[in-house]
Amino acid sequence: MAQLNESELMKSVNELSGLASKILEFNKRYEELQKHVDFIGEAMDTMDTKFNNGNAESLELTAPSVVPETTTRHNQTPRILTEEVTASKAPTETVENDSKNSSQRRSELHSLCETMYSRGLRKYVVSNLSEIQSVRRDEAISALKSAPKPAKLVLDCVGRFFLQGIRAYTKNSPMITSRQASVLMLELFLIVIGESEKEIEIEKPVKQEAENNAIAWKKRLISEGGVCKACEIDARGLLLFIACFGIPKGFKNDDIRDLIRFSNVKEIGHLLKGSRVLVQKIP
Repeated sequence: MAQLNESELMKSVNELSGLASKILEFNKRYEELQKHVDFIGEAMDTMDTKFNNGNAESLELTAPSVVPETTTRHNQTPRILTEEVTASKAPTETVENDSKNSSQRRSELHSLCETMYSRGLRKYVVSNLSEIQSVRRDEAISALKSAPKPAKLVLDCVGRFFLQGIRAYTKNSPMITSRQASVLMLELFLIVIGESEKEIEIEKPVKQEAENNAIAWKKRLISEGGVCKACEIDARGLLLFIACFGIPKGFKNDDIRDLIRFSNVKEIGHLLKGSRVLVQKIP
């Protein structure tokens, strides 16, 4: 009887072992599938933005630049008077149009942040990347401050681009712009953290998701040769990420030093000072 029970027990153990291995294999395949889905989604967002911008440019190019002049002998306006009127109106109209366009852009950017529309915000940043990096940086920071939960908004906006390996960023790949936009959002969020008088609240689920993402990011770097082999924007992105959301337990001081070393810290050193968690790790 005892031998029978022992035999049944061993059989159950073997069955459970087989089931466990199948579950692990399923999780592995699921994560791979999720990576591909995220990659396709971000690529579609970027291509959609470029397509819309291309249509806008083509419309501008095909629009008639000269309106045919129609004249009649009666009630004809003298040319000199017309030029004077046009000249007097042009500066005012230009200023009003520029002000109106600026206000529209501002309201759109603030609206995306206030409504926590992370997908729309990412598309907007991708399509206006060069402007936000330079002349509209303060506007973007102000908009981010208006978000009810800026930490969650930025985390969702960044997405999971970091799971894509080096091969995804070939020349002319739409993922390059998407990655630049995500890293820019981390820079802006770190500025918001540094300028905030009180510590910005990061909810526990957001904190946990960010920790999992940071660990997954590091694992991907290790699979490609280690943190010390990371390219500049990859190292900078992960460094900014942990500076914003916290340093997981799996990160060693050597990992942080390598990230600082390869992220061209001279360009972002002033931003890193705004991270309370990172400052404690930097001698």
